Amino acid sequence: MAKGAVADDAQASGAAPMLQADAAAMAGTWKCKGRKVNGVRLDAAGLSVGGRADLRLKRDEIIGAQVEGPVLRLVGYRTRRVGVMRSTRLERREVLLESVGEKSVEANCAIAKRYYDVAMDLLGRSDPAQESKPLLVFVNPASGIGISTRLWDAIARKVLCEDANHVVELVRTTRQDHALDLIKGHADLVAAYKGIVIVSGDGLVYEVVQGLMGRRDWPRCARHLPLGVIPGGSGNGMAKSLTFASGLPHSVCAAAVVVAKMKTVPLDVSVVDLFKSKDAPPERVYSVLSLEWGMIADVDIGSEAMRWAGSARFMVQFLKNLANPRKYGARLSFLPAGGAPADKLPTSSSSPGLQAPRNYWDLHPELVDSADADPPACHLVPPDASTEPGKEWVTIEDRFTNMWNCNVAWMAEDAHVAPHSQPGDGWLQLQYIRDNGPQRINRRGMVSYVLGVEKGAHIKLKCVETTPTLAYRLELKQLDEGGKPGIVAIDGELVECSMLQMEHMRGLLRAFCVSPAAAGKKTKKKK
Repeated sequence: MAKGAVADDAQASGAAPMLQADAAAMAGTWKCKGRKVNGVRLDAAGLSVGGRADLRLKRDEIIGAQVEGPVLRLVGYRTRRVGVMRSTRLERREVLLESVGEKSVEANCAIAKRYYDVAMDLLGRSDPAQESKPLLVFVNPASGIGISTRLWDAIARKVLCEDANHVVELVRTTRQDHALDLIKGHADLVAAYKGIVIVSGDGLVYEVVQGLMGRRDWPRCARHLPLGVIPGGSGNGMAKSLTFASGLPHSVCAAAVVVAKMKTVPLDVSVVDLFKSKDAPPERVYSVLSLEWGMIADVDIGSEAMRWAGSARFMVQFLKNLANPRKYGARLSFLPAGGAPADKLPTSSSSPGLQAPRNYWDLHPELVDSADADPPACHLVPPDASTEPGKEWVTIEDRFTNMWNCNVAWMAEDAHVAPHSQPGDGWLQLQYIRDNGPQRINRRGMVSYVLGVEKGAHIKLKCVETTPTLAYRLELKQLDEGGKPGIVAIDGELVECSMLQMEHMRGLLRAFCVSPAAAGKKTKKKK
């Protein structure tokens, strides 16, 4: 693999790499657990030792290999169901094989080294230049309930450094914008690192993305620096979305395993221009998770003071707000997917006949690997705040209860807001509740909505309207004199604006994730 390259889609979906050696039967005599073993094989299917189930490691379970003298060490993680509820957990497996068939120690060491090289080929980590680069790891000690440092030290570090043998450069953030400033100010991130890992909540993910997209060499960084997310905050929507898409249970260990495998998928980015007034120049930010406005934004931002309560803070704040529910005025305009008419809008990215948008880099080959580029240009939204959207856009002016626009499936560990979304599918999923929609919502409906979000059942409520889009505009309005138009949160972070425009760009970034297509098939089969 070329220096600085990331795993391509074939590797991400599980295609077998080219091996340096034809490794069907491992040559020589091997010892395991003090006894000689026969039938040792290391190939594209993984490791097998004489048919013994306790020493079997499938290729997609292996995350790391090490060699020390004549001893080859392979570490893998597999899923298993445990307990009365048959919940899914990850089980660690370690296999130590010692080459003992040759007369000299040097010859046995050479055989062990040969199969170490084969194992690294299987992992897609055979380029010494790339392998020597560290992962840049940001840990936010203040995120969530304040345990991200412990989660890194006790779990994630052991998976990445001890089991997978990755080199890391650790940065513990000490202030807001610490990671943003470091990323924007670094001379050459691509030359220095092979990826960026965030051990925190979604707020630090947002900060890192702003730093990457604020660089002049953002095209190189976007293509060659995948993002990994290990949950350490209150919501952890991006971490949950990536482990879920990888077909793994949501946990710190699983998120670290996803990163350790170094497989990547495209990650869509929404380019957002925030206008404080129609005459003021916009502020540009980038979103990879969601936009919240209305009821959910009030809950998210209003519960900031209860971070100590973890994810429970959201339900507590919702119940407080339920005593005096609000309405929010707005004019929403969006570009319908596939040019559908307003009365026949598709409901999700998986709607029949809906073609996926083109990848950003296919549309802009001139920017590939550019080290000096202007920020991404928008072509679908109006050029300024004063220009009205085109006739092909759908416009809704109404009183809204909530709007939640999603790039991935999960907005928090217990919020399956956009069940049909996958990383890199190219669509932004609009989701809103309004007075003049199919059904007006009341307090009981609000409770049903919030309780249904955990399993994704909320989208079946008649009051909820959903449709995929590539671009939209939101103009906030006051419903009465002295009233507030409602706060807006992007990726869980409060932003100030009276109007915003958002354009979705498919596959602008990359993220560590394992075979989302295969994971989706598994999920469907379980149902």
